[in-house]
Amino acid sequence: MTPLVALAVVAAVHAGFQVTVSAVVYPVLADRTGPDFAAAHTDHSRRTVRLVGPLYLAVLAVGAWVVVAAPLGPAVLVALGAQAVVLLTTAAVAAPAHGALGRDGPTRRSSGGCSPRTGYAPGRPSWGWSRPSWPSRSGDEGHPRRSARNTTPPPLVGPDMRILVIGGHGKVARRLTPLLTARSHDVTAVVRNPDHAADVEADGASALVADVQSLTTDELADLFAGHDAVVWSAGAGGGTPERTYAVDRDAAIRSMDAADRAGARRYVMVSYYGAGPDHGVPQNDPFFAYAEAKTAADAHLQGSTLDWTLLRPSRLTDDPGTGGVETARTGAGKGSVSRDDVALVAAEVLERPGTAGAVIEFNGGATPVADELDAVEAAGSAGSTAADGTA
Repeated sequence: MTPLVALAVVAAVHAGFQVTVSAVVYPVLADRTGPDFAAAHTDHSRRTVRLVGPLYLAVLAVGAWVVVAAPLGPAVLVALGAQAVVLLTTAAVAAPAHGALGRDGPTRRSSGGCSPRTGYAPGRPSWGWSRPSWPSRSGDEGHPRRSARNTTPPPLVGPDMRILVIGGHGKVARRLTPLLTARSHDVTAVVRNPDHAADVEADGASALVADVQSLTTDELADLFAGHDAVVWSAGAGGGTPERTYAVDRDAAIRSMDAADRAGARRYVMVSYYGAGPDHGVPQNDPFFAYAEAKTAADAHLQGSTLDWTLLRPSRLTDDPGTGGVETARTGAGKGSVSRDDVALVAAEVLERPGTAGAVIEFNGGATPVADELDAVEAAGSAGSTAADGTA
């Protein structure tokens, strides 16, 4: 092999390496968030070093061989100059930027740039559309929670919202994720069991394995960083009263405080029909711990400065969704509702600023979800407050 052939070979290998990293590796990294991104970036860096070191040594060695042994015509000088520029750029720009990305994560940019995944950086609107104004309500000025909430920047609403779903493998959540991704939203599904990651990824979400019961508020805030909205659809799923309180009350409350710290202003809680101080469940009933836990969590959310919506569906069924619901406005009492329709309501309220501050109790029914939520928003803009399906 001659020096010039060797130069062509290492140049081709180097070009193939760069194309592979740019076209395959970086898009995969861009699909990671929070601690998941940090772990993926560390693994990528470790693997890359094993390739980059020998490759760049080969480039330097072949370059030196060409200088010593080959005739230095104009074409050869151009080729050597191009290789030198690539090496210097890698050392002076790419390597430091790569290290900063590992430290700061994908959404932090000194110039206020955009996340590689959604084009959104905190504090800046996403590409192609602008933040809408959240409608103020009559009487908000005298309400400490609402007046505080309405002085903060509104949550992101529109295409490419970054939505974190807690309890991502639950029956409602798995119906919700495809609805959100079909609307061009970016969904991260938090699951406790690593075996469930493949399922939520098949639904269209990025899986994030974490046990919210064991995470502190600060750790949850790190998990939520870079997201625009949080949906709580988790639950202890029965078990002991201690576990019920630990998940449905304590972890839920920490998640609300964490969302506030992380700047994930929009928060949707899936609760249950009848939750509240007057839930009426006897203390000797096995359901009592859940009723008490949800009541405490709901009250904490209502007292927060988040832009929250409380969903309180009736008994959940696996019947096919109808796209219709009923609230107190349309005569709802305790009944049942398809999980399909609960997911549809959750997807709709995430995109409706006017449902912030609303407690929506609902059953399956004949009124289209969009029409019922139009009424909720209209009631909210008129300044009414209720806990029975209107704002």
